[in-house]
Amino acid sequence: MQQLFFHYRNLMSVASGENLLPPLYQSVQAFGVEDLFCLNTPNINLNEITSFLNTHRGEWIFFFLSYDTVSSFAPVTPHLQDVSMFPYVVLCTASHVEVNKEPLYVGQGEIVVSAPVQHTSKAEYIAGFDKIMQHIREGDIYEMNYCIPFSADVQAMNAYTFWQRLCAKQPMPMSMFFEWGDWACMSASPERFFQKREAVIFSQPMKGTQKRIDGLDEKAEKERLFNSEKDRTENVMTVDVTRNDLSKISIPGSVKVDELFGVYTFRYWYQLISTVSAQLKQDIDFIDIMKALFPMASMTGAPKIRAMQIIHEYEPFSRGPYSGTIGFIDPKGNIDANVLIRSVFLNKALQKIFFWSGGAITEASQAEDEYNECLLKSTAIIDMLKSYIHELS
Repeated sequence: MQQLFFHYRNLMSVASGENLLPPLYQSVQAFGVEDLFCLNTPNINLNEITSFLNTHRGEWIFFFLSYDTVSSFAPVTPHLQDVSMFPYVVLCTASHVEVNKEPLYVGQGEIVVSAPVQHTSKAEYIAGFDKIMQHIREGDIYEMNYCIPFSADVQAMNAYTFWQRLCAKQPMPMSMFFEWGDWACMSASPERFFQKREAVIFSQPMKGTQKRIDGLDEKAEKERLFNSEKDRTENVMTVDVTRNDLSKISIPGSVKVDELFGVYTFRYWYQLISTVSAQLKQDIDFIDIMKALFPMASMTGAPKIRAMQIIHEYEPFSRGPYSGTIGFIDPKGNIDANVLIRSVFLNKALQKIFFWSGGAITEASQAEDEYNECLLKSTAIIDMLKSYIHELS
C-alpha cells in the first residue's frame, strides 16, 4: 500500500440530546498522490484552481487553503510573510481511496521536539486586546477573533503518528490529516467550515467556550454556558455573518438557522455550536463557495471585512495555515471542509512545528478571561508535546 497522505475521521460520539450534523463519511483515507497542484505564492489565479477541479471532476479531490489566501477572496491586504512557510493552496488527487474503514496505515517513528515557545506574551496580548476593545467601543467592529502563535523545534517527527496520538487525546468530529512534500497538517478540529450535500450547504460556526472541570455537574455547567449572555452574543454575531455569507450563493429566502446555541460536550470544554443551511443556486462551484464564505465567520469577526483588516493590524504575525481549511470533494461533488483550529502544522524543511490558539473579543469580554481561553484551547496540544520534549542539540 502506498503511503497515506490524507485521512479524515469523525471521532465525535455526541452525548444524549446533542444533534451534531451527520458527516458525509465516517472515514476517508487517501494513498499515493496522483496529481498535485501547489501554489507557494499569494498571487493566486483562481482560474488555475478551477481548471484543476474541472479536469478531475468525478474524482476524489483533497484540498488545503491557507488563511493567507484571504486576499483572493476578500478586499484585504496580505499580512507579513508566513513564518511557517506553508503553501497557499494545495489540491491533490489520489491513486487509492478507502471510505468508512478503520485506519489502514499506522504511523511509526520517533517524535522529538523542543519545549514550545509562545510568541505573544500575556502583556502583549492584553495590549492588543485593549486596542481591539477601543475599536469595539467606537463601533468600528462588534466582534473580532484574536490569536496567539506557538512554535517548537523538531528533531524527529512522524506526522501521522503524531496526528493519531493527538486524535486519541482530543477526539473531534472534523479531525483531518494532510501531508505533501515538506508539509503536514495534523488537525484535531472540532469545527466544520461547511458541508455541501448535493444542492444544500451547511455551516456550523462555533463560538462560546467553557472549560470542563471534573466533579462539577455536567448538566448544570452546560446550562450555564447556554445561558451565558457573553457567549450567546459571540455565537449569534458569528451566525449572522454566516447567514449573510451564505445568502450570496443561495436561493433567496432559503437561508435558515437549523440550530441556535447547541451545547456540545468535548473532552476539555463545552462548546456552543449553531447550524446554518441554505439551498444553493444553480451552477455554484467550489470557487463560488470560497468567494462567499472564506475565511470563515468564526475566525474573523463582524463586520467581516473590517474585522479582518484589524486582525492584520494587531496580530503581529501571519496566520499562515491556521484558520485556513482542509477537506475533500467526493466523486459526486459533495464537499466537507474543516476549520484549521486545534491543529499542528509541520514544516520538515524548517524542522519546526507551529500551532495557534484564539478566541472572540466582544464588548463583554475581559482580557484575563480571553487570554486564559486561548491557553485552554491549546491544552491538549501542549500536554501531548510534553511527552516528547528534549533538549535539542
